[in-house]
Amino acid sequence: MVKRKRKPKLNSRNILTIQIVLTIFSMIFFLTLLSLILFLSLQSNLATALVENRNKAVELVDNIVFF
Repeated sequence: MVKRKRKPKLNSRNILTIQIVLTIFSMIFFLTLLSLILFLSLQSNLATALVENRNKAVELVDNIVFF
């Protein structure tokens, strides 16, 4: 008589662990996405501020040169 391997049944404990793992992975994914979006927006704001400060510095130098 040949022994067949039994398929593992999905009991409530297995389903719970699967749900916990999927929840953790989805939270990590969304937090990574959110931090990436925030980083890119802050980077663009920083670049804009740097350009504005550079323009102000150029104006100050021009004023000093013309006086």
